[in-house]
Amino acid sequence: MWFKKIRKRKIQSLFIILIVALCSMLMTSSLIIMTSFNDPYKNLVNECNSPGLKLYLYHDEKEYAQNIKNKFEQLDKVRNVEITKYYYIRDGIKVGADLKEGFYDLIEYNEKLHKNLRMINGDFNIEYLGEKECVIPNTFANEYGISVGDKIKIGESLSYAVKGIYADPYNMSVAFDLEFIVTNIPKDMGSRYYLSVFSEGNITGNDLIDYYREANNKILEGRGITLESRINDNQLTEKILGGILFAGSILILFVSGIMIQYMIKNMLISEKESIGIYKTIGYSNHLITSIYLKFYLFLVTLGSVIGALSSKFISDSFTKETLKNLGVTTSKGILKAGFICVFIVIFFVFIQVYLILRNLKNIKPLEVFSKEVSIQMNIKKNKKRSMGFSPINMAFRMMLRSKKNTILIVITCIVSIYCVNFASTAFSMIDAMQENNYYWIGFDKHDVSLESLDLNDFEENLEEIKAIPGVKKVIPTTTDVPVSLEWEKGLGDTIMSSMIYETYDNLDMPILEGRNPRYSNEIAIGNSVANQLNKHVGDYIPIYFNGNQKINLLISGTFQSYYDMGKSCRLLGETLRENDIFFQYSEASLYLKDNSQVEGFISEYSDNYSNKIKFIDRKLKYVTIMDMICTPQKKAIMPFMVMVLLLGALNIIAIVYLKNKDLSKINSIYKAIGYSSNHLLKANIIYILTIAIISTMIVLPVFIAVFPKTMVVSLSFFGFKEYRVDYSIINISITNMITLFIFGLSGIISSKNLYDNPVKDLTCE
Repeated sequence: MWFKKIRKRKIQSLFIILIVALCSMLMTSSLIIMTSFNDPYKNLVNECNSPGLKLYLYHDEKEYAQNIKNKFEQLDKVRNVEITKYYYIRDGIKVGADLKEGFYDLIEYNEKLHKNLRMINGDFNIEYLGEKECVIPNTFANEYGISVGDKIKIGESLSYAVKGIYADPYNMSVAFDLEFIVTNIPKDMGSRYYLSVFSEGNITGNDLIDYYREANNKILEGRGITLESRINDNQLTEKILGGILFAGSILILFVSGIMIQYMIKNMLISEKESIGIYKTIGYSNHLITSIYLKFYLFLVTLGSVIGALSSKFISDSFTKETLKNLGVTTSKGILKAGFICVFIVIFFVFIQVYLILRNLKNIKPLEVFSKEVSIQMNIKKNKKRSMGFSPINMAFRMMLRSKKNTILIVITCIVSIYCVNFASTAFSMIDAMQENNYYWIGFDKHDVSLESLDLNDFEENLEEIKAIPGVKKVIPTTTDVPVSLEWEKGLGDTIMSSMIYETYDNLDMPILEGRNPRYSNEIAIGNSVANQLNKHVGDYIPIYFNGNQKINLLISGTFQSYYDMGKSCRLLGETLRENDIFFQYSEASLYLKDNSQVEGFISEYSDNYSNKIKFIDRKLKYVTIMDMICTPQKKAIMPFMVMVLLLGALNIIAIVYLKNKDLSKINSIYKAIGYSSNHLLKANIIYILTIAIISTMIVLPVFIAVFPKTMVVSLSFFGFKEYRVDYSIINISITNMITLFIFGLSGIISSKNLYDNPVKDLTCE
C-alpha cells in the first residue's frame, strides 16, 4: 500500500528525493575528500619503506653527521640510520624557458633509501643513473607537465635528463621540499647532510625525537621532519577543502530537515480524510504510521543512496590531482564514506519523519468528517480590485495568513543568502590573497624581493642597489637560521622558522599584539607558538641556536602567519651578532620611491645582477605556500555556492508549490470572480521576493559582523586570531541580485500549478 503513494504524490516524492540526494552528495563527497587518502598513504609508506624521521643537521661536515648517526644507532628503538648528502637549490629549476620557483633539494642516490620508491614512470633500476640523469618527484612532474626524457636545468650550466619519476610520502606537495635524485652532487656546490632514521615496530618519528633527546641532554642537533607530520601537512589542503564542504552539508541537512517536516505536515492535512477512512475500517494507528513511515523512508533511502553514489563525481574532481601525485588512479573510500553518510542522513531524516507521523494518533475519524472546509474571503463588492486584491496586497495577505509557509521561506532565504554571501566574499578574498601575501605570510610589505644567488658578495651588492635612483631603502633579511624552543616530552619538533631583519623600524609588518623587536633582547613569536606554550607579550622565552646555545629573550609581540604552519618567530640581526652566532643575510626587502614602477624596475636592473641576485615582485613571493592555502578553498567554494543555491531554490519551489495546492480552492474562487493566473503568479513572485529582500536586509549586517570570526575559527590551525576583510560593495550587490533572481525564478517554476485550477472544480464543492 505504501508503494502506491509514490504515484499519488509524485511531485512531493521527487522533491524529497532531490533534496536528500543533494545533502547526501555534499556530505559524502566531503567525507571522501577528508578520509580517502588514509589507505593510499599507508600503502605508499609500506611500499617505500619510508623512514620515520628525517633530521636536517645544523652543521655541514660529514664527520658531524656520522657522529649524530652513531648516537641514534645506540638507541634500542632505532633499526637503521642513513646519511644523505643534499644541496638546496636556491635559484629555482628551469623547465624549458620557464623558471619554476619552490623548495627544491638535489640529493645523492642511496640504494637503501631509494630502491623501494614507487616508480611512476621511467627506469625502475634507478641505481644505474648516469652523471647527467635524475629522478624527479611525481608531484613536480604533474605540476609542470614533465615526462621521462625531458630536461631540467639548475643554475646556468647544470642540466639533467629526467630518467624516472617517483612518489614517496615526503615528496607529495610543492609547498614543501621536493627531492631530485642524482648520482653525485657537483663538487663546486655547497652540500649538507640529513639523516634518515628507521624505527622498530610502531615507533613514530616524534617518539624517536623524544628518545634521542632523553638520551642526549635534551639536545637534538638539527630539525626533525617526521613522517606523520609530513603526511598531515600534505593532506592539509584536503582537510581544509573537506571541512568547508562538510560544514556546509550539515547546515544544508538541517534546513532540509525542516523542509521535509513541512512536506509531511502538508501531507497529513491533505490526507486527513483518507487517514480517517483507514481508521474507520479498522486500521490501527501503528499500521497507518508504518505505511507512511515506509513510504518516506523509501524516498529518503533512495535519495541518500543516489547522492552517495553521485558524490564520486564531485570528490574525484577535487582528489584526482593528489591521487595522481600518489601514483594511483582512484580512491576506494567511497563505500565506507557513503555508508556513514547514508546512515547519518537516514537517521536524521527518520527522526524528523517520526516526530511528525506520531501526530497521526490525534486524527479522529468523527472530527474529520464533521468539519467543513472553510475558505476565508473578505472582498467588498464596491471596492476596486487594485486596492484589496492587487498582487502586492495579495502577497502581503499571504505573509500574514500563511505564517508557516512564510517562516519556512524566511529560514531558507536567510541560510541561503548567508551561505552565498559567505562563499562569494571568501572567493574574492582568495583572489586578493596573492596581492596581500605579506599579511598572510607575515613578512613586510615591500615592493621587490631580492634573493641571493651568491652569498659572498650579497651585502656589497645591496649597497650598490641602495644607490640606484628610485630606491627608497633596502632591508637585509634571512630565513636560513633555525631557532628551536626548549624541549618538553611530547612536544616533538621544536624548531621555529625565523625571519631575521636588520631592522623593523618603519616597516608595514603585521603584528597581533605588542610590536616587532626593537632591541637585541627581544623576539616576536607566532600566535600558534604563543598558544601552544601559553606565552604572552612581556613573558620571557628560552630559545636555542644550533641546538645547544640557549638565550632568554623578551616577547615583544605576537603575529600570525601561514609560514611553516604558523610556527615561526622574528628576530633582529643584532641579537645573533651579540651572541656570536654566525649567519649571513640571504634576502632583502627593497622599497621604491614610486611603488607603481615594480615591473619596470625589475626589467631594468635584474639583468645587471643575473648571476648574483634574483629580483622578484613581492606579490609572487612564497607563491607555493599561497597556492597550498588558496587552491583548496577555491575548489570548495564554487560547488558549495551552487549546492546552496540549488537547495534553496528547491525548498522554495516545494513550499510555494504545496502552498498553491493547499489554496487551490481559493485560487479557483479568485479566477471565478475575474482574476487571471498571471495575476496570481505576480502575487507569488512578490511574496517570495519581498521575503527574500527582507531576509537580505537582516542577513547582511549579521554576515559582515560574523564572517571574519568564522574564518578565524577555520584558520585556527595556523594560529590566526584576526582575519582582515575588504568587503566589496559591487561584489556583494551582484551576489545578492543573482540570488534574488534565482529565488524569483523558483517562484515562477513553482507556480505552474496555478494554471491548473479550473473554475469548474468549484462545482464539486
